[in-house]
Amino acid sequence: MRVRNYFVLMVLAAAVTFAGQARADQFLADFRGFDYEDPNSTPGFGNVGDGYNSLGDVTQVNPALLTADFTNNQYTYQFANLQAIASESAPPFLFLFYSPGRYRMYEDPIGSGTNRDYGINPPNATAPSTFTDGTLILGGLVTNFILTIDLTNNNGSFNGDITFDEGTQQGTIPPASLNGWTFAGLTSGSGTGTPEGYSHQVDGEVRVPSGVPVQVQSWGKVKDLYRR
Repeated sequence: MRVRNYFVLMVLAAAVTFAGQARADQFLADFRGFDYEDPNSTPGFGNVGDGYNSLGDVTQVNPALLTADFTNNQYTYQFANLQAIASESAPPFLFLFYSPGRYRMYEDPIGSGTNRDYGINPPNATAPSTFTDGTLILGGLVTNFILTIDLTNNNGSFNGDITFDEGTQQGTIPPASLNGWTFAGLTSGSGTGTPEGYSHQVDGEVRVPSGVPVQVQSWGKVKDLYRR
């Protein structure tokens, strides 16, 4: 899965939650992994009240904004504490809306004895613990998280906003740029390579705002894009 060709569509979906003006973006980091629900009190995926979590690898960063040594360290990410609070259907698509949560990126020396391990049926003895036991380099509050699922094949997409407020590398980002960051990505239904108990493969990017405005679309117009 690659997300770059779809990022504009995801930003349009995120933009409907802004009262002000949306902006274009600059690459910050790429991440890939798997997602799961916890708590998961109802059968199936994507029910209101269930929690959304995602774990995986940070595979690339913008060296002008973050410092990373991929030769000697592993870099991981976590989405946590997001809860589905509403849903809307536009067949075959299901749109899920989530309460605020957290996104964090960690650095951990390779060979430290705690290399990341998905295990099965998370949360478990190694997940999320081996994804979050390193140095927290950047983290923030996630808002406006929307997950879209194509019910015909269980593939989907996600988008939202991040306000960074923690981490050892938070200071490398100008204070005026800490608000209004965006992320977007694609999910694919579980299959070969998806550990038991995880729901989707995840491929996403985090991006930072620049000064180029884009037109804000209505939620109805965004849904029309999916119907085409």
